[in-house]
Amino acid sequence: MYRKRNGWRITLSKNISEILEKIKLPEYQAVTGGKAELPCNITQHSSEDKVSLVLWYKEDARAPIYSVDARNSPLEKAKHFPAPTLGSRAFFETLTKPTILKIEPIQEKDAGIYRCRVDYRWARTFTHSMILKVIGKPTFMNV
Repeated sequence: MYRKRNGWRITLSKNISEILEKIKLPEYQAVTGGKAELPCNITQHSSEDKVSLVLWYKEDARAPIYSVDARNSPLEKAKHFPAPTLGSRAFFETLTKPTILKIEPIQEKDAGIYRCRVDYRWARTFTHSMILKVIGKPTFMNV
């Protein structure tokens, strides 16, 4: 299904389209070849609690596109696992507030809905969703 929003032409699955009709997600933009920074609030609700896992999903995929495993170490020393679709183009920055998933260089196929799921050792899991819009670089014609 195609939706036209603010001059954008976005391809969405039927389920995603229905969700967008009901809620308004934060939107972020990046230019093809540039960098995207997608925030994820991992603030603990108790000083005694710690982040165990941070999982990033794109669209309605069941497998994460990026994982950070802090079950056996502090978050700053956690193991990072980007999926092959992102490879070395992505890194989850744990020292910033809020933490951010950096993707560079951005490709047109990176556009879509992203979800950041944060699992804590004691508190309940939180999920943050957002839209990434990718703007194609303009092409110039020689006259």
